[in-house]
This record gives sequence, C-alpha cells and structure tokens, in this order.
Amino acid sequence: MEKKRKRIKIYSALEVANICGVVNQTAINWIKNGSLKAFTTPGGQYRVYAEHLVDFLKERGMKVPAEVLDSLNDGFVNDKKILIIDIDRVAIKDMREALSQALSGYSFITAATSFDAGRLLMAEKPEIIILSESFSELTVENLYDTISSRRDYEKPAIIFIADENSTVRESKKADLFLHLPLDIEKLVEFIRTYSG
Repeated sequence: MEKKRKRIKIYSALEVANICGVVNQTAINWIKNGSLKAFTTPGGQYRVYAEHLVDFLKERGMKVPAEVLDSLNDGFVNDKKILIIDIDRVAIKDMREALSQALSGYSFITAATSFDAGRLLMAEKPEIIILSESFSELTVENLYDTISSRRDYEKPAIIFIADENSTVRESKKADLFLHLPLDIEKLVEFIRTYSG
C-alpha cells in the first residue's frame, strides 16, 4: 500500500519560472513587485505556496499544470520520490519531464550542488536516486556509504548514468548502470520493477 502524508507543496522561484516558461529573474520580479505572493526563507530564497501559484496562473490566463493542481486537490502527496543529481540543469529538466510522462505516483526532487544533494538526501529520503557522472563531487561509492551509515534510512535504489565515452567501470553499489545517450525505456522499466 502506498504511503501518503499531509504536506503543503511549496515551489522555489526557479520552479515557478520553469512552470511558467520564463527565466528565473522574471519569476523573482513577479515576487518583488507583488504580483505573485511568496515568502523568504532564512537563507534569503523565495518560496511560493501552491495555492498562490495556482491563483497567479489563473489570473493571467496561463495553463495550470496537472501536478500543481494535484498538490491542491486533497493536500496529500505521494511519499515515493526520485532524486536526480546532476550539474546540468537542462539534463535534469529533460529527465524529469521524460520520467514524469512515463511514470505516475512519483514526485521529483533535483540537486545541482553537493550541498543540495546532501540536504535533500537526508530530508526527503528518496526511494530512488539518479546520479549523473557529470556530478563529479559524488561517486556511487560515496553515495552508498553515506546512505548505509544512516540507521534511519532504508536503502534507496541508486541509478548511475555514465557519460557517453566514460571510462568509469560499473559499480556493484549501483542498482542500475546506464550510459548516455540515456535509454529512458530501460530506466522507466527498472523504476517500475523496483517499486513493485
């Protein structure tokens, strides 16, 4: 049975920009001029509640994505999470879009820095982690050892994506080892099988 829990969905300015199809600065300008309600984190980052984002999109006649509406419908989100770790934000966006079209019942979280990867890993406890070789600050072995050292964390599946001409050898600590160009069908099949 799927675990679900009550959670308030919050978006960063960058996520708002991606949803609206604009650059990050445009979303920040909407927040600064009061067009889009937001709050500021202690670190100075803007965050937007899902309900305020929906209101903003509707006021402007913009399409409200299904995942944004879903976060409002009953206030519950699925506990099944996939963490994508990659320094290439375009690659993250493309993979997230491809996986969200092929898979249902997952929420996607992304990290482009080692700080975000560590923070999200421990705070969100994703069921599946997709690590790109381009994220050279973290290896499969480091990731596996970090997770294994935590008693409060069940081991997630680790998927490693090597560059096209990579010399990295397959690691026994990775549950799936793929090369670029990415075989999305193989990736999706693994996730479906892993999740049962």
